[in-house]
Amino acid sequence: MNRSTHILWHLKKTRSCSSCKYKNKCTSSKSGRTLQRWEHEAVLEAVHEKTWSRNETYKQRRCIVEHPFGTVKRSLGYSFFLRKRIENVDAEASSMFIAYNLKRLFAVFSTQELIAKFR
Repeated sequence: MNRSTHILWHLKKTRSCSSCKYKNKCTSSKSGRTLQRWEHEAVLEAVHEKTWSRNETYKQRRCIVEHPFGTVKRSLGYSFFLRKRIENVDAEASSMFIAYNLKRLFAVFSTQELIAKFR
């Protein structure tokens, strides 16, 4: 366990390094490599596999989702966050996308139509 981050890692000493022809390229240790694996690595692998098995869905989603981010960056001028800490960044991102949604709303409806809808 890493004490500074409280992340549990599993360490495994390999036995097959001594007979491997790539040992000199892979490690400088005489006893072989020590493999380090995060305790939740299997979850990451499952998510990665699920993502690649649905690649067509993610390609379609990418086309839909990337447009708002590009608009926020280019048209509205938000290329980085000004605040620190997750709560502040969340609030800043929310305000950016409220501005984006208002921009889209005004592009789709005229002012008179919006006034009529909200009465």
